[in-house]
Amino acid sequence: PIGVFWDIENCPVPSNYSSLLFVNEIRNRFFNEHVEAEFIAVCDTEKQNKYVTVVHVCALSKNSADDKLKHSMRKFAAFHSSPSTVILISSDVNFSPEISDLRYIHKFETIVIHNEMPSKAL
Repeated sequence: PIGVFWDIENCPVPSNYSSLLFVNEIRNRFFNEHVEAEFIAVCDTEKQNKYVTVVHVCALSKNSADDKLKHSMRKFAAFHSSPSTVILISSDVNFSPEISDLRYIHKFETIVIHNEMPSKAL
C-alpha cells in the first residue's frame, strides 16, 4: 500500500498548474508497484483555489491542518504494515517525528516532496 499526505498550504499547486495534473504526476511516478490506500490533502478550503479538491480543516488553531495530516499518517501506520510507502508533500519540519517513526519504527519507505530546501531534520 501507498499513502500520500499533502500539506497543501505548505506546498500549494502553482496557480498556472492543474492540481489534477499534479496528482496524476504523483500517481504515475510513485504508484507503479503499489496499491493506493490513501491520498489526502488538507487545508482551510477558504484559503485555497476553488479547483483543488481537499479535506477541509477549520483553521481555528494555527496547526489544525498539520494535526489532521499527522493523525491521518498515524492512522495509515496503524492499518498497514511493512512493506508500505508513505509520501509526504511538505517542507514543514514539524512532520519530522512522524516521518522518522514511519521510516524507522514501522519500516515504511518514506518519500518527502518539498518546494524549498527543507530542514535537515525533515
